[in-house]
Amino acid sequence: MDVVASTVDDLDGELHIDSELGEGTTVRLELPVTLAIAEVLFVEVGDEEYGVPIKFVEQIGPEIGVETQDGQEVLVSDGGETDDSSTARELIRLDEVLDTPGQSDPNGMVIHIRDDVRQIALRCDSVRNQQEVVIKPFEGVLESVPGLSGATVLGDGDVVNILDVETI
Repeated sequence: MDVVASTVDDLDGELHIDSELGEGTTVRLELPVTLAIAEVLFVEVGDEEYGVPIKFVEQIGPEIGVETQDGQEVLVSDGGETDDSSTARELIRLDEVLDTPGQSDPNGMVIHIRDDVRQIALRCDSVRNQQEVVIKPFEGVLESVPGLSGATVLGDGDVVNILDVETI
């Protein structure tokens, strides 16, 4: 419960615990309305971990079909069995864009972002897991940092930045 209390405190919230012997315990969390709860896909890039909101993810796969077109790296995939066309998505290498410390894995993964959001693919080292988390949007100076929308505090106390796929 100490971890929960410190996390709630870090988020400028309040934790109330009411307990009566033989009656039970009621735990009430009060969090600011500036927080959002979202399903997030956690990815590893170098020595860092980032979150990508699941609502923007179309699919995840190996790094296959990378080409250079007009000086830009793109991920080319066929249109599937029912479509003869192919599509090219701009490939964004997160280790380069975010200047992450540590060695990048040469056998990375690619996260395809939904076309109605932005026609890109994010290259990361690995996909770790997905989890529903509380996200605190960045405010003030951090609000204008391209590529980052907020952060979450995991159960072990680690703070993970959430990527903004529309501005990265």
